[in-house]
Amino acid sequence: MSKFYSVYPNENFFEKSAQAIIENSFDKSNIAQFSKTQIWVPSSRIAQSLKDEITKQLGNFAILPEIKTISFDDSDIQSVQFYNSDSDFLDQEFLSPASKLLYFARAIHLAMPDWTFQQAFAESTSLVKLHQDLQNYDISLDQLSEAVPFELATHWEKNLHIVKAVFAYYDQFLEETNKQDKYTFQNKLIELYIKRYSQKDCYDNVYAVGFNDTTSLGKKVLQKITELENGFFIFPYINKDNFKVDTLETTNYQYAVHELCKLLGVHAENLSYLGMRNPHMEFLNMVFLPFHQTHRWFEEQSEYNKINNLTIINSEDLLAEAKTIALTMREALETKDKTCALISPNRSLAQHVIQQLKRWNINVNDSAGIALNATLKGQLSLNLLNMILEDFSVESIIPVVTNPQVDKSFKFDFETSKKQFIELGVIGSNVDSSLKAIENKIKQNLPWQNRKEPEDKVNAALNILRLLHNSTAAINPADEKTLAQWSLMHLDLLLEYVTADSLFDEEDGKVLAEVFAELKQTESISKVNLKTYFQTFNLMLEQTMVRQTNNLHPRLFVWGSPEARLQKIDRVIISDFNDATWPGKIKSSLWLNPSIRSQLNMPDVSVSVGLNANDLYNQLMADEVIITRSKKDEQGETVPSRFLIRLENAMTKDSYSNAISKGEYYNKLSDKLEKTKVSEYLCLNKTDSVLELEKNQKIPDEISASSVKDLANCPYKFYLSKVMYLQELEDVKDVSPNLWGTVVHLMLEGFFAGLSQYGVDKLQMPLDKSNKQLYISRFNTIINAILNQINSNIIDLSWRTKLENIANEFVDLTLKSDSEVTYTEREFKANGFKAILDRVDTDIINDQKALRIIDYKTGTPPTRSNMIEFKDPQLIVESYILEKNGLKVEDLNYWHVKGYSNKAIDVKQIANSSKSKLSFEEVKQQSYEMLENLKDEFSKTNAKFYPYAQGTAKQKELACKYCPYSGICRKFGL
Repeated sequence: MSKFYSVYPNENFFEKSAQAIIENSFDKSNIAQFSKTQIWVPSSRIAQSLKDEITKQLGNFAILPEIKTISFDDSDIQSVQFYNSDSDFLDQEFLSPASKLLYFARAIHLAMPDWTFQQAFAESTSLVKLHQDLQNYDISLDQLSEAVPFELATHWEKNLHIVKAVFAYYDQFLEETNKQDKYTFQNKLIELYIKRYSQKDCYDNVYAVGFNDTTSLGKKVLQKITELENGFFIFPYINKDNFKVDTLETTNYQYAVHELCKLLGVHAENLSYLGMRNPHMEFLNMVFLPFHQTHRWFEEQSEYNKINNLTIINSEDLLAEAKTIALTMREALETKDKTCALISPNRSLAQHVIQQLKRWNINVNDSAGIALNATLKGQLSLNLLNMILEDFSVESIIPVVTNPQVDKSFKFDFETSKKQFIELGVIGSNVDSSLKAIENKIKQNLPWQNRKEPEDKVNAALNILRLLHNSTAAINPADEKTLAQWSLMHLDLLLEYVTADSLFDEEDGKVLAEVFAELKQTESISKVNLKTYFQTFNLMLEQTMVRQTNNLHPRLFVWGSPEARLQKIDRVIISDFNDATWPGKIKSSLWLNPSIRSQLNMPDVSVSVGLNANDLYNQLMADEVIITRSKKDEQGETVPSRFLIRLENAMTKDSYSNAISKGEYYNKLSDKLEKTKVSEYLCLNKTDSVLELEKNQKIPDEISASSVKDLANCPYKFYLSKVMYLQELEDVKDVSPNLWGTVVHLMLEGFFAGLSQYGVDKLQMPLDKSNKQLYISRFNTIINAILNQINSNIIDLSWRTKLENIANEFVDLTLKSDSEVTYTEREFKANGFKAILDRVDTDIINDQKALRIIDYKTGTPPTRSNMIEFKDPQLIVESYILEKNGLKVEDLNYWHVKGYSNKAIDVKQIANSSKSKLSFEEVKQQSYEMLENLKDEFSKTNAKFYPYAQGTAKQKELACKYCPYSGICRKFGL
């Protein structure tokens, strides 16, 4: 048998590896001897897959070889498994990850006494990672100190002080507590195995299987195996052509395995291949050419470039992408025995796909699983603590009372009472977050107090409030307790809401039980308050994965990219094929910059790009490859993966066009399914969803200009917000487009009106056109004040330039105009309508002195037809109000405030248009009449409110676009 093997891509790596190992090491006449074969693998997942394949080929009762892991991937470090038990390993008592975090936090706090314990705890996670890196690459603190460049020495002095203070007494602490660091002990154990190889007859054969990269410790093991006469290697695919060059770029898909081959003495002549050469390899070798050779794409067009196994799907957004992926996976099941795998580094997208498949009653095998804090039981565990820390605010109570894990017999009729609490808790304006304030709100300020029997609803809500408060009475957030003590109190609290049988059943319950068991055994290192316990608990839940194991479809899979590298599958779907995921952002270390890593002989962080490319190379070998991407995400337009650009350039135009066309087929099919569902909803009897005003209910006396849009497009939405006062709860913790819009409007409003809290007085009018710099300086003062209040470095960096561009353009537009700024942020009322106008200018328009209404828009402004058709009538309503106040309006403008491109503000005039048959006077006359009729129609006490379902919130279309009530709209079942 040769010493070095490589498995061709798109072969079943584990099948070929197991066959080679069995053929060389398994003796049917002496079955027990197979136990003296040892196999080293990179990760615990590969260990399990190889073990399963050997068992499959030999039978369930076979005596297995000894399988060991050397992890080079952070995600595997916490799940190291040693098959064929190592008693010296299993008998040890290991320090729990939570205890290690807490020890590091305490050590940091002692080293930095001016820090709070919470600040120290926040730094402990990165130090744990640094501790593991130094061990993994066999680096001492002295070596780290010497590696710090001279120009960074002053900066690093404080860092090294913290690092040395934390690490110096860690071993002593372990000895005092009679515990072992699991990661350190694993490395020591591996060192012991290396020493055992010097003993004769220790193992019959030793294999290294599946490595294309490893740590310093791993390299010691592999180098030792090369020295063994009975040592063998089975690599993933190695491109022999790369042996012709000495070095490759770190981002090359073969860089890592190329460097490993040089270290181990692997050459083209001593490397043998397992399996069959894939017909797509020639093309993919072209795709992944080094940059300086990419000219060959255009010079060497051949049959290899006419690849036909590829489909490219461009979706509008992530949800549409998830639907289409689910459709393609469902389609694969139509062919007998066909397998399909979704390769998704984007866990959010993977979960969307899994939920879409469940609509077809298909449970897919998601090997990565979901974090425990994303499950209902994990969320309930966290939300109970958060409710206490947030002093029982409405936002913190609702996730608790709506969690379906709460026991149905919980103290009282919970199902009915929680509905009443939600109804009472989220309506009305300015609901205070404290428990007493909510009680007062319910007692005093309900808009329906005159309705029949309100006391039942009030009492039901108050019962929930009091029960929640009483159930947590024993927990004082300010108390200082050990993690073990907090965990016991936390568990007692949980068991008041969920029975033990329900809490600890199924996969998520079993994993949650393990987390509490681990916390119970943590060392009494430091006493912490509830907030720190909450942070520790949440961190543990984030790092603990839950995997469904029952009732899974045998032919559909969801894998991460490294895991999929060694698999063989019929149809591969490579998702979220944008640059943020493929190859993704390079993860930099908080403690080890590239210069320091280089001096310490640690791999460059850019190697991750090459490993990502290696994963992709193997996945593109499948018989069918479907690439999906979304054009937009929550951050805006996405950037296609650089690998997609390489594919497009390497393929012939016809092949690429064919791949796009095949993708459009799935988009159209998905749209057809969605439209079929929408048409079914539109055919429903409207009376099923009618809401009728009671005699003592009425339309508000004054309707805002912005609310007319809802009244005209979906009265049901208007009823919920303006009659029922039902309001959507916004997550203010995340930066959203709403925050950007608020900042821009506040900045522009403050320019004229002044902002006393920012020390900016009201601006003197009229403006002095020769004093532009004064106005720019005024804007800079406002921008600084607003960004300081937001207090986010990321927002400051990303928004400041755009805000300054807006300020410059705003001043230029205002000073260059001959008009006079007459009103800013001024409220007007007329005939039951009201509006706060962003700005009104007076100018000579159509040879007469008249007003121009200006509205600032950070999003895309509505068109003239939108206004006339009342799809967005805000400006015409404002015009109506002003004219009823005796003021003449002759022009309507939207100022599209962008902050980017050559024009930071784009002026859109919508009053008059050469393309329109109607003059502005005719538009006003027609619109004013429609407006008055609309108000009269819905001011009747017997008015009925129907949801129109004009579009879909899922597809972001028409009137239902972004509707906050789409989830409860009975007409349009989303």
